[in-house]
Amino acid sequence: MTDSQKIDLLLEKHEELLNAFPYGIDHHKREHQAAEESKQENAKLLKELKHSILKTCVLVVLTSVAGLLMMGANVKFVAFLRGLNAIQ
Repeated sequence: MTDSQKIDLLLEKHEELLNAFPYGIDHHKREHQAAEESKQENAKLLKELKHSILKTCVLVVLTSVAGLLMMGANVKFVAFLRGLNAIQ
């Protein structure tokens, strides 16, 4: 293959490559960058959402435990008061 043929082949391949990106290579690169940024934002949002759900679950458990403790204390207090009443 001569140098002229090699150059013609390179130019032909270059044209095929440019035709693969109708809006240009820079536009294609920006699309990939935008997709990556979107992916990172979605990952951040998902992390924040998981954190929020976990926080809510912990608060529900703690509130439930506190409510049960207060009910138990109330039952014990009522039993104590009834015991005082029975002594009199």
